[in-house]
Amino acid sequence: MASSLYLLFVILMTAVMPVTTQAQFVVGEKLPPQPSIKTLAEKSSKAAYPELVYKDNPLLVSLDCTYSYFAHAGIACSIVTPCKLFLELTAIEAIDRSVFVIGNVRTVSATIASIVLISENGGINWREPIDRYPGSTFEYIQFVNKTHGWIAGQQQQFDSSSRPLLLSTYNAGESWQRHSVSQNDEHTGTVLDVHFDSKEHGLMVIDRGSSAIDPFALYESMNGGRSWLIRQITDRKPALRNRPIIPSSPNWRIREDSHAASYKIEWRNTETWDVKSRFAINIGICNTME
Repeated sequence: MASSLYLLFVILMTAVMPVTTQAQFVVGEKLPPQPSIKTLAEKSSKAAYPELVYKDNPLLVSLDCTYSYFAHAGIACSIVTPCKLFLELTAIEAIDRSVFVIGNVRTVSATIASIVLISENGGINWREPIDRYPGSTFEYIQFVNKTHGWIAGQQQQFDSSSRPLLLSTYNAGESWQRHSVSQNDEHTGTVLDVHFDSKEHGLMVIDRGSSAIDPFALYESMNGGRSWLIRQITDRKPALRNRPIIPSSPNWRIREDSHAASYKIEWRNTETWDVKSRFAINIGICNTME
């Protein structure tokens, strides 16, 4: 009788005790299909900024003093307190003759808007294929083939928190769609890493902030970034194992020239790097907001 009661006690305790697992994810690992999540993809409109043509002098991206950009940053520009704007380029990716550079426009202390630039002739002509997102910065760009690519970063909210910002393209960057990382876009955090190993499967690491007990979250998408599920929450940043060490565009790079206050867009020519374009870091000053 005593042994039966003990056995029953063990069974009951096993049923109610929480089981903690820490998943290990490998880039390229075949995982079971995830349930579909209904999300709305926001199409990004084409930007109306003029095309830039490189002729040896650093290119100056358009100065945009739109009010909503500065409202996200919580600052106001006026004649008394003008805002000096700078260009910050963070990453580069190339597909055939098309070259993409991404980053943000900022003041000394705040991020004003994201920026995406594309050249389809090796760095001579540049245009902005999408509008700038207020209070946002882009830091990651990747293409897995000639048509499918992603851009990721974060957007600052009015309460000073940040939310992941993800765009995808299926037509070589001609148009882009925005996707929510969570179903209702309520999850906050900063994107620390993102990588796709196919046009469908990708992983993303997000820092949820110092206030969380386990600040790092690993998300997985099985449909090209249209929806995401949390696969792991941990106190240590998850590593995306088996990720390629060599950059996806090893023959292109961005290099800051502090003396000329510009960024150089360079292409590897055997053993040397040729300058294909330049962008001025100092954009201009906003003393009124539109």
